[in-house]
Amino acid sequence: SRSEVLPPLEPGGFEGPLADRRMAQAARERVEEAFWRLWRESQAAPGWAEPLARAYRLLGATVGHYAASKLRRDPVLAALPELCPGEGKVLQLGCGLGLASARLALYDPRRTIRGLDHDPRKVALARAALGETTGARFELGDAFTAPLGRPEVVLLIDVLHYWPYEEQDRLLARCAEALPAGGRLVLREGTLDAPGHRWVAWGERLALSLGFTRGGAGLFFDTEEGLRARVRRAGFAVRSAHPELGLGSNTVLVCERVARAEFAAGGSP
Repeated sequence: SRSEVLPPLEPGGFEGPLADRRMAQAARERVEEAFWRLWRESQAAPGWAEPLARAYRLLGATVGHYAASKLRRDPVLAALPELCPGEGKVLQLGCGLGLASARLALYDPRRTIRGLDHDPRKVALARAALGETTGARFELGDAFTAPLGRPEVVLLIDVLHYWPYEEQDRLLARCAEALPAGGRLVLREGTLDAPGHRWVAWGERLALSLGFTRGGAGLFFDTEEGLRARVRRAGFAVRSAHPELGLGSNTVLVCERVARAEFAAGGSP
């Protein structure tokens, strides 16, 4: 941990009625700002994953080993605070055990983060891992029917391929409808044309066969260009791509919600 000595406040800057109260308020704000800055630095430093790993270990050996492995091996978890900057509300669809939401929640416990999943067991485990100590809340629900609210960021991490392509389009359109212009979609998916995809698909089929993941009618991966086209049709512009944040054939697309007027006018998101 790192400590920091804050510069003193100058009393001359607080004159007149209630000067003492205003000076005390300024001191409090300065201390709080420094505290949260140092906290975020600690969550970006080596060892950031250990508190989360400890929380999930308390949920049993299987969940604990899975969470520890993901936290150690999956680069997108470390990068999420950078991919989702600011203080806006975050919605994760298909949150599973809640690792991505938990990462953001621990990075900034004041941020409002909502995880939604259709698997009651995983929702219960996600709730148990974090409790009420942060701004993260986990709900049981269907991504196609549950109210999405008004988030500033939507996460779709390794889930879109569980639905047929028509339903993927419908879900992306729902995300676009929920987000304001300039809102962000962080999407990670395996792509058919990337090296190593067969191993990603094999891992998904194994998780489905073991019952670790509750799927639907099969697996529906696409090429990267097909995925980009689907995102554009929904009303997003792809701002950046991060294949280095995937495992195997996974790639991360950071997308921005295009203003309705621009999209309706035939702009090219």
